[in-house]
Amino acid sequence: MAKKTSQYKPKNPNDPKNPFANDEFFDVPSRDVEVVTKRAKPSKERSQFDLKANESNQTLELETLKSRVSSILRKNTANSNMVIDENNPASLEFLDKEERKFGEFVMPDPDSANNLKAMRTTEYKLEYNKKHQEEVRLKIRGLQDVIRTKLDQDDIDTIVQAFQHNVIKVGKTEVILKAAKYGFEIYYNNADERWWIVTLQFEEPFNPVKLNYITYWVGNSFIGYGHKTLAKCLEKTREMLTKRRTGSISWRDFVNKFDVKANRIYSSDVPMTLNFTQYKKFVTWFKQNKIWIMVKKEGMKDSEDLMLEIRDKRKKGEKINPLAGVQAKLLEPPRKPNFITAYPVANPGYDGDDYTDPKNKLYQIGFTFYE
Repeated sequence: MAKKTSQYKPKNPNDPKNPFANDEFFDVPSRDVEVVTKRAKPSKERSQFDLKANESNQTLELETLKSRVSSILRKNTANSNMVIDENNPASLEFLDKEERKFGEFVMPDPDSANNLKAMRTTEYKLEYNKKHQEEVRLKIRGLQDVIRTKLDQDDIDTIVQAFQHNVIKVGKTEVILKAAKYGFEIYYNNADERWWIVTLQFEEPFNPVKLNYITYWVGNSFIGYGHKTLAKCLEKTREMLTKRRTGSISWRDFVNKFDVKANRIYSSDVPMTLNFTQYKKFVTWFKQNKIWIMVKKEGMKDSEDLMLEIRDKRKKGEKINPLAGVQAKLLEPPRKPNFITAYPVANPGYDGDDYTDPKNKLYQIGFTFYE
């Protein structure tokens, strides 16, 4: 039969591996402690099993009380002759006070919000998730109500008259502008009570009938400014249209003409001005044949022109310059239409006030050095 842990006795009490060797905790001098206990008389109606269970519980409580008293009196020698009564509230209060003062181990409060064991329970997680979801739902609902305010007709007219041909869309809560490389969005944010001007980036060449744009981001921030008044917002918008990063554009060249059959664009330093019908034709053609379109410099011979010239001479049987191969390597080939940008310009022949209609404007197309 296996021995109990309490009955274990080492063969060599001085063994250095013995955890109880030279332990001062077990060499505590005995003190006179009088414990007065009062037990209730068992009822005759209880069974013999209940009486034995009750007596064992009372014995366990008595042993626990004795261990508490011994632990406290070992550390507080001034109270070594104190009489402890388990039915006396003052004695129990003294024990609790001394245990809090000298206790080495304190159990956490099970009802505390900082209890890690309580935070791992399913009930706590469900309650926390429900509360968190409700807070997020209220925030989103509040933001949806106040993020943008419907613009008054007077404010819309003021913005349209200030920028005229640059206005390409007027919505209920915003006005969209397009100037050179970038676009701009003007709206009123009711959350901070400011007029905002935000930079936009369009899918180029932009389609004035069906706009496709996103907010222009640089890293983790966008280019935009908020002002308390509409006048200051319009002043800042004019500055962004003509100065700094959004207004100072380095143009490489411009579209001078284009050949639909050959899928070629001819560029020069002078931009070609297109009306709405011509520009719509260009946008449709460019979207359908973008991978085949190449850009050639107007009035400048490139490697493609030299190859076509050599091919024609071979057909006619004419003599070909033996250095034509070297010459072809020195000439630049046609380039891809990268960094293309389209923008509206004022129509001198239009005297009306309907600037949002794309048919009342002219359009120009250019190429920049970088995106």
